[in-house]
Amino acid sequence: MPRWVIFLTDVAIVVLAFLLAYQLRFNFRVPSHESFRVKSGLIVLLAFRIPLLILFRTYAGIILYTSTEDAMRIFATLATGSGLLAIANILLPNFFPNYNIPLSVLIIEFLVSGFLSTGYRMGIKTIYEEISNLRKDKVKVVIFGAGQEGVIAKRTLEQDKKKSNEVVAFIDYKTGLANKKIEGVQIFELKNDLDSLLIEKEAELLIIASPGLPNSHRNKVVDACLKSDVKVLSVPPSSKWLNGELSVNQIRQVKIEELLEREPINLDKA
Repeated sequence: MPRWVIFLTDVAIVVLAFLLAYQLRFNFRVPSHESFRVKSGLIVLLAFRIPLLILFRTYAGIILYTSTEDAMRIFATLATGSGLLAIANILLPNFFPNYNIPLSVLIIEFLVSGFLSTGYRMGIKTIYEEISNLRKDKVKVVIFGAGQEGVIAKRTLEQDKKKSNEVVAFIDYKTGLANKKIEGVQIFELKNDLDSLLIEKEAELLIIASPGLPNSHRNKVVDACLKSDVKVLSVPPSSKWLNGELSVNQIRQVKIEELLEREPINLDKA
């Protein structure tokens, strides 16, 4: 979307939120004597909101890559404007006696504007990703490890633009996590029936994302994957992530040394 379209959309949302806030303030029965305050309040509101939208450049973010940073910038912009409007509520009546925006209207307008401004960005991003995923062959993935590394691995896979990865299950050897869910995906306990779980979930890929996993558990997982013809990959330690972030390219195949139940023997090749 062009920047000017995003900017005009944000301005339209501010106007809509302000009018809706007034309706909610008076239970959708705004008195006729308030019409002047609504008009004057809207003019003052835009006089504060528009320069701040330009100053904070909320329109500059690419919608398809909307993140929490964009949402924080939007809310910071709106919060700054609402603070200035609250100050104007104190000062302007000295010069314009009929001017006054109820505090409840300012609060409702701030919340509605923030929700709609971030909501439509996330909505467009989600719809685009869903349409893009429909064009790809989905790869069903099981992640071993329901800790922080497992959650990060899931989100990294879902952001992969080349493949459509669908995480269908988490597996963990910690019994306290069994039958719980992470972002809607169920956690299963590592048991002897791992083969049947892989078949049931129609898994094509298993990713080991559990630092410090005992070799006995690692070998059990790899053996089950070999029987079910499931490809096995491993997430490197967080200390080796680029700039502290995990990328799809860093998820690699399991090394044979990782399956040994002892330290590798280094021969004197010379």
